[in-house]
Formats: sequence, C-alpha cells, structure tokens
Amino acid sequence: MKEFENRFLDEAQAREDELYKTFFGVHESITLPGDVKNQVTSIYKEALNDVP
Repeated sequence: MKEFENRFLDEAQAREDELYKTFFGVHESITLPGDVKNQVTSIYKEALNDVP
C-alpha cells in the first residue's frame, strides 16, 4: 500500500473519474449466453448503482 501511495496515488486521484468509468462499469462479454445476458447485465448495472 505504501508503494502505491508513493508512486501512483496522486495520478489515481487526478484521474479518478476516468478510472471509475473504465474499471467500475459493465463491459461487453462474448462468453455469456444470449438468453441470460440481459438479465446478468441488469443485475450488474443495479449493483454498480449502489456503489458510492
């Protein structure tokens, strides 16, 4: 944690919005069967809306 803080924290804080959109989002998946894809995507999106 100290190494992250020393090397990357300033950059991470400056790019917080960009990083949040990149890593805390629902991305297209080619491995989900079509019949469950919409249901699973809906669950993911609902869970992400609860993230502060």
